[in-house]
Amino acid sequence: MRASFAMAKSAPRFAPILTNIDSTRSIKAMSIERCCPPACVFRRDLDDEAELLKALADPNRLTILATLARTEHEVCVCDFTDGLPLNQPTVSHHLKILRDADLVKCERRGTWVYYKLAPDARARVDAALNLALPERVPA
Repeated sequence: MRASFAMAKSAPRFAPILTNIDSTRSIKAMSIERCCPPACVFRRDLDDEAELLKALADPNRLTILATLARTEHEVCVCDFTDGLPLNQPTVSHHLKILRDADLVKCERRGTWVYYKLAPDARARVDAALNLALPERVPA
């Protein structure tokens, strides 16, 4: 074992890396033909849409939104705490993310907070999806 260690120590440490760099340079110098026409990359700022979709990117938050979308009245935070497999601080965290994304509205009544779906939530989600993934028009 000691002999192989001494041998490896005396060999140049970066020789394989330099060899790879040399072979890469020769590859870069080669002419490469495209396999297809260049794509036109979508060049629009999608930060707002990404933030909105991030707020939806959790099964518990989707459950909260699905619940709110199916009720005519506000839903108490205690119902989400009872109905989800989460503790109260985690439910509150998820509701804050949805509030920050303007997907839900809330109203405090005494000790409890009641939530409802924001009036434009569905339209905003549809707009974000349509911007990112428009329906293709048949050629």
